[in-house]
Amino acid sequence: MAGVAKDITHRKQAEEEILKALQRERELSESKTKFIVTTSHEIRTPLATIQSSCDMLQYYINNLTEEKKQAHFSKIETSIKRITEIVQNLLILSEVKANALQFQPTNVDVIKLCQNIINTLINNSKNQNRLKFLAPTYSIEALLDSQLVCHIITNLLENALKYSSIDSQVKLDVNCYGQAIVFNVEDKGIGIPPEEIARIFDSFYRANNVSTVSGTGLGLSIVKQCVNLHKGEIVVNSVIGKGATFSVKLPTVVQTKCSNHLKL
Repeated sequence: MAGVAKDITHRKQAEEEILKALQRERELSESKTKFIVTTSHEIRTPLATIQSSCDMLQYYINNLTEEKKQAHFSKIETSIKRITEIVQNLLILSEVKANALQFQPTNVDVIKLCQNIINTLINNSKNQNRLKFLAPTYSIEALLDSQLVCHIITNLLENALKYSSIDSQVKLDVNCYGQAIVFNVEDKGIGIPPEEIARIFDSFYRANNVSTVSGTGLGLSIVKQCVNLHKGEIVVNSVIGKGATFSVKLPTVVQTKCSNHLKL
């Protein structure tokens, strides 16, 4: 009797890699399709609000009280901001895909930057008492890209506000440790399923428990890209039903040492 043996380990590994690649491609295609549908809905909704308020102001302006007029103007303004946010995220994503998103560090007053972001967010009356800012008593100056840091903090805070109840607080904590700036954004919201944490930074991906909350699935992907450009890291800790904490560490040249938190 004679026999021939052939090692097909490499072929099996290649087949497995091909199957995994096809699965990733299918998932990406499904995510893109879902993203298009979701984004279309996200844009149509504020456009419908704008159209409705414009019609009311155009045809019934003489019959509306000043209070009702202002309410319609406020709806229009909020809707325009929402559309602008979606378009901005799409532009940032396109820059990321084209490797055109640049890292341009300058000396940044970190505390002032955070305050400006929070002031912008609390202009929305729903957020007036929901944001809590913890910062050192002294200013921190660091070599960072202020635009990228703004994308990081804004997206994390908006997500935290969106996925938390209206009567809960969202906390932003910033401090410096050695030659690094650390931002912590903590909420008491719906939390993230542990099996999905590894994917929440993928473009277009949304966790299974956020189906009733509007969103495009771009925010955290943009956050991750901005952190990567700083050569930093982001860590997520979450418990379903109890909230999530996102910790962002950005290595940099810190020009001012600081301690002792100040509540704002």
